[in-house]
Amino acid sequence: MAEIKLCPECNAPEEITKNYVWLNNGVMVQSGNMSRRVGFIESENLDPLYMGIGEIMGQPIDQLVIDVARRG
Repeated sequence: MAEIKLCPECNAPEEITKNYVWLNNGVMVQSGNMSRRVGFIESENLDPLYMGIGEIMGQPIDQLVIDVARRG
């Protein structure tokens, strides 16, 4: 398994820290476009919501959610 390099300052993976900047006010933005804010969410918390929507619609929406997230 490949070792993940971590930022010595914040202990986040370097793959994240090289693409994003933490501002003094606690906001995280893209390093290439400082007007684009970034947020992270635990996706497992949304699974019941997606299942409920799928039940209402009568079909699973898993692939739709994946496609929307992939396209950003």
